[in-house]
Amino acid sequence: MTMTTDPMNDDPVGTLIRLAGGRPEVPAEREQRVRAAVLSHWKGAQSRRAARRRAAMSFAAAAAALLLVAVGLGVPRIRGSAEPAAGVNPAAAAEVQRIAGTVEIVSLEEGMEGPATALRPGQRVAAGSQIRTGPDGRAAISLPGGRSLRLDTATRLTVQAADLLTLEAGAVYEDSGTAPSSGAGPGLRIETHHAVFRAIGTQFEVRLGDGGARLRVREGAVEIGSLGQSLPQRAGAGEQAVVDGAGGLTLSTYDPHGPDWDWVGAVVPMMRIDGRTAREFLEWAAREKGQRLVFATPALEEAAAGTRLTGSVDSLSVDGALDAVLPACGLRSTQTPGLLSVGALRGSAPGE
Repeated sequence: MTMTTDPMNDDPVGTLIRLAGGRPEVPAEREQRVRAAVLSHWKGAQSRRAARRRAAMSFAAAAAALLLVAVGLGVPRIRGSAEPAAGVNPAAAAEVQRIAGTVEIVSLEEGMEGPATALRPGQRVAAGSQIRTGPDGRAAISLPGGRSLRLDTATRLTVQAADLLTLEAGAVYEDSGTAPSSGAGPGLRIETHHAVFRAIGTQFEVRLGDGGARLRVREGAVEIGSLGQSLPQRAGAGEQAVVDGAGGLTLSTYDPHGPDWDWVGAVVPMMRIDGRTAREFLEWAAREKGQRLVFATPALEEAAAGTRLTGSVDSLSVDGALDAVLPACGLRSTQTPGLLSVGALRGSAPGE
């Protein structure tokens, strides 16, 4: 085929198109397939772009949430001060171990009383806080150095510092967990409107009522004096001191194993027995009950020292824990005033 050119048009490509003539029409079926394929591709591209937008928004939201969590966990912020407000003491002077009934905590800062909130196990108690137990409430609180406090019902106790408490109503019991000769340093000081009591490695109770304060010492010794003065008097194990509204002091003896101590066991922070020996558990139980531990035979004592415990007694009382643990070790206990006696279950332990 010979190609001629139009002198008015020097575009060879255009000339070729005109010479080729019209193309045959595309069949309708093929056109529909092409349109469908193109539409499907377009929709897929749109969907992928939308997914990328959603992912970007989700990432931004997650980053914002992470930032909020980080701020909540105390990550320092770029701007602003992380210092506590003036007059606020963030240091924890005590920690809650166990709660029974209604117990509340109130912040007392610069003479102002904050709102009362429910006290929970594991909660830290800052200096300047007052703990209040209801008519059905009791609490166990731990202090630095291994000291343990128990608060009876209808008690108001202000934690001034880790070693200084103010009792305004009710009763508080302290267990230092150390012997008088341990050299643990200055003991806990409890102030009341009537007297000041300072522990010397001991277990004791201070109770307010009838216009005065009463001290009962279960173990060790407690010094007694008036506010702002030296502590000239001392009460030992099995002694009680009553300080009246006029400051008069009366010393006498009492039964350190009577039912008046039963309330202390209502909120005992239970021993974590897993991995401990049966003898360690029995020594702990005897101390909590104010009793002396004795074994029926030396063989039983040796067996208890070599028996490892597993599990937990967290939800039990001391007596409930004894009932649960000892039979599993082939042991049994008998309690009399001031004495926890351990013997063998018939046919199950040495020395029967």
